[in-house]
Amino acid sequence: LTANLINAIVVTDVSEATVGIYRAQCKADVVVSTFAENMSPQEFAATCQMIAAFADGATRFEIETDEQSLNGTSVTTHTRAVIPPAHRDTWSRVLHVIDDITKLTDAKTNAATVHGQFVDAIASVTDGFCLFDADGYLVLCNDMYRTIHGYSAAETEPGVATYDSLGVLDQARGDGSTESLSFVDRLDKL
Repeated sequence: LTANLINAIVVTDVSEATVGIYRAQCKADVVVSTFAENMSPQEFAATCQMIAAFADGATRFEIETDEQSLNGTSVTTHTRAVIPPAHRDTWSRVLHVIDDITKLTDAKTNAATVHGQFVDAIASVTDGFCLFDADGYLVLCNDMYRTIHGYSAAETEPGVATYDSLGVLDQARGDGSTESLSFVDRLDKL
């Protein structure tokens, strides 16, 4: 942890920064003269967005950026900055929390890829296939399932269609038995 904190510190010449602040026409000039040479272009753009948001009266700012770490690896960070109430007029204190969300971002990307592959695999099954959640809501089904039962895409919208609502459609069309088609009743029989 200590090594990560040390790596997060940007070294700035305090005397040069003081002169830059003294000569600046506005707070944005301070950012340009003091920090620009120590930041990646994306990090610098995010800092400028933060300064502009604070100049417009915001007291909080959040952004995700892709940056290069000090050892050259790519990292995705989520930065939150807050000006405490007692310092809002002077900006004399801005609190920053920077989280490395690289693994989270990668996990989300991988999950989306796997989900897409799963949906594609279900779509290619030649038998009718459907999946309901524990509450009886349709999670997904393939086109063959729709064809076999005569359902439209609108009638089988995931998260909206339920086992019970599809059973009611079947009964109305005369496609089902007269036996109860309740999802709960079917689960009780298992």
